[in-house]
Amino acid sequence: MIILFVGVLLIVYGITSKKYSVVLGMFFVLLIMGFQEGIPGDYMSYKYTFEHGGADPDDVFSTVKETEYSIVWLSQTLSKFMNFHWFVFLTSLVQCFAMGAMIKEHAEKRYWNFGILLIFFTYNIMLIQMKAMRQGYAVDCLLLAYWLIGRRRYLLSLLFAVVAYGFHNSSIVAMPFYVVFFVMMFLRSKEKTDKSNHTTIIDCKVDRKSFKYAVFVAIGLLIFTVLKFTVIDSYVKPFVETLDFFEYGGYLEEMEDRGLAWWIVLYNTIATFFAALYFQNETDPYRKYMAFMSVAAGFVYVGLFGMGALFRVSMYFDIFAIITFPNVAGMLRNTYGKDVANYYIVFNMAYLMYLSVMHMISMNIENGFGYGMFKFSFM
Repeated sequence: MIILFVGVLLIVYGITSKKYSVVLGMFFVLLIMGFQEGIPGDYMSYKYTFEHGGADPDDVFSTVKETEYSIVWLSQTLSKFMNFHWFVFLTSLVQCFAMGAMIKEHAEKRYWNFGILLIFFTYNIMLIQMKAMRQGYAVDCLLLAYWLIGRRRYLLSLLFAVVAYGFHNSSIVAMPFYVVFFVMMFLRSKEKTDKSNHTTIIDCKVDRKSFKYAVFVAIGLLIFTVLKFTVIDSYVKPFVETLDFFEYGGYLEEMEDRGLAWWIVLYNTIATFFAALYFQNETDPYRKYMAFMSVAAGFVYVGLFGMGALFRVSMYFDIFAIITFPNVAGMLRNTYGKDVANYYIVFNMAYLMYLSVMHMISMNIENGFGYGMFKFSFM
């Protein structure tokens, strides 16, 4: 219940604040991520590894490999100077900086509060990062790499991309998208001298012609969804189960035959529709690519649904919602007024809270949640 209580405080702050501070908003996120204790699952596995200098021999889910040198080196080095609670706090501080910096520099200023609420209440962002800690580090390191591209720190950006792979090898799936963006922005930097790291006010409006493109994308997603749960699940999945997928073949054993409820399909389609609509109307290349990643997230979400822990690969795409969704709200406000933008925000938050709140209060360890057992490390 603690996580939900802090989330309610964050909502109240976002609604009542006349001058919203990203730093203060991210403080609520850091309060949960940086001072977590008692969350069952991966968290306890990483705690054992940190405190004992190696994986728990009795933990069959411990998957840290020698190629994931970032987490191995960081754990071995910092364990000499601090306990695991300080380690979690410092790494969470870096994660919160990455997400907060991206929101402050590339998300619509009038809806910074929406961006931070997305971090807190999207299960595939804050909550899953608290369990899948290594993968959370990889996601946010890659996010930092994107942020550094915006500041034209290209060598440092490459370094963080490599570090991300060292935290979790699954980040290799998102690397082609990063490389394309890196090359695109690097070549563009040779032509222009201005930098795009200023506070963002979205100035684009919805062009009626762009509706055709967004509808086309939404229909394409629906067709892909049907194919996923017919052709792909019937023929492709059994074949993939026989492969050693990036040495994470064990994850595929967790595949479950879950039915994708109609309301999940509906939300995913609508969210992708608006991301595609914004993509078609945005002219800034940086924010346009973020929108593209959010459109890709809709297809990745469907493609990996029901594939156990392999579904976590979608984390590398879902994270861009913290930029795209506030920008969509800004675009809608410019075109149709403040009320329509607010309806869009309420629609997203209602769905996301419907999914995340049940996890936040869950005391059931067996279903992999147990976030209701959260307590502060200083308690």
